[in-house]
Amino acid sequence: MFKNFEHCSVPSKECLAEANQKIARSTPYTLPWFNLKLLQIESLISIKEFTAAEKAITAIKIENTPPLFSSYLTIYKAKVLIVSERRSQALKLIEEAKLNLIEINNSFYAPLRSIRIANLLLDLKRYDESLSILLSLERRFKNSKDDHFKLELYGNLGHLYRQTGDHQQSLAAYLSALPYAKALRHNQQIMVIYGHIGQAYVYLDNPQNAELMLKKALDYALLDGHDITITTSRLHLANFYFNQKNKQKTKNVMSLINPSHLNDYQVNTWNQLKAYTSHE
Repeated sequence: MFKNFEHCSVPSKECLAEANQKIARSTPYTLPWFNLKLLQIESLISIKEFTAAEKAITAIKIENTPPLFSSYLTIYKAKVLIVSERRSQALKLIEEAKLNLIEINNSFYAPLRSIRIANLLLDLKRYDESLSILLSLERRFKNSKDDHFKLELYGNLGHLYRQTGDHQQSLAAYLSALPYAKALRHNQQIMVIYGHIGQAYVYLDNPQNAELMLKKALDYALLDGHDITITTSRLHLANFYFNQKNKQKTKNVMSLINPSHLNDYQVNTWNQLKAYTSHE
């Protein structure tokens, strides 16, 4: 059940377009429709279209959905709430989704689902439990040929080590994730991983490598061709130059950003950069 939605092998914006087309031809609240809706919502969140994702989630009558679908829908709702700074509501949903997924996984085990559980534990700041699951998966499936599984595994390990302040381990995990993103030819995910690598180098006080990686992230965002993805990469690079106290480079990158493509959570950063570059 729900095998098709676990990952999409094409870039998220293309996956979204395909899901939207097929949803229009499918019968609501049937198995194909559930799979497609999860693809649609996950793609919207992946490309940071959070308002559209929230609308899609709200339109679904959750009482008419099966347990696995409703568990994932709860996760996506929580992610949207976190972005919109409604964290206390989100954490309640995350705890609920975690318990539901553990129960489902006890009956129908799936490694990718275990990674999602670890990710939820990370959101709940239960780092030891999250790390235990991820390291167990790394040992158990070290010979796996599933590129998407390995991308998710090492990406989440990178997130965990970053949150616990182990930036050297975080960098190593993100570097391990990169070949799997490239093997999938997933420009949006390659962009994300390069961005994380760049931030890891920032934490490790290596601005030369940080700049190089953030520029690579922007290169792949441009290949992906999605406005919000490109805007996010440019904002990260501009913010890097701001922190390096390089006003001219900050200004140069900002001149390429269309503010109408910013998400709400990015506006404060944008305003801070505007204030910095406008002050003589």
